[in-house]
This record gives sequence, structure tokens and C-alpha cells, in this order.
Amino acid sequence: MKKIFIALFCCVALVGYGQDIIIKKNADEIKAKVVEVGIDNIKYKNFDNPEGPIYVIPKYELFMIRYENGNKDV
Repeated sequence: MKKIFIALFCCVALVGYGQDIIIKKNADEIKAKVVEVGIDNIKYKNFDNPEGPIYVIPKYELFMIRYENGNKDV
């Protein structure tokens, strides 16, 4: 029983690995991996396509970034 619990916990932990959430002012959420935080822009890759293009969004459109480790930038 203990081994099953540990296996399930590991599977759940790996599913959310590396996912940042970008929350816009209009309450849209973008699941992404933040690549760079600049002075005026945020560069990120779509979480569903990590090998895809880098997207850029201006900071004035954002409400908050919630990083994978639980830290938040408002």
C-alpha cells in the first residue's frame, strides 16, 4: 500500500513540473514556461509546445505570473 501511494505521488508531482501560469488583467490564464522577464516585455513558450516559438507579451497586459516553485510576480 505504501509503495502504491509513493508511486501515485511521484506521478502527480511530475505532471505539473515546469509549468508557470501567466494571468492577464482580463483574467485569461496562459500555461507557459517563462523564458525571460525584461523591462517592458515577458518572453515565454507555450507549455503544450515547449519546442515551439517564443511569444512576447507586454507587461502592462499582465496581472501576475505564478512560477512553478510557487513564487509570484505582481
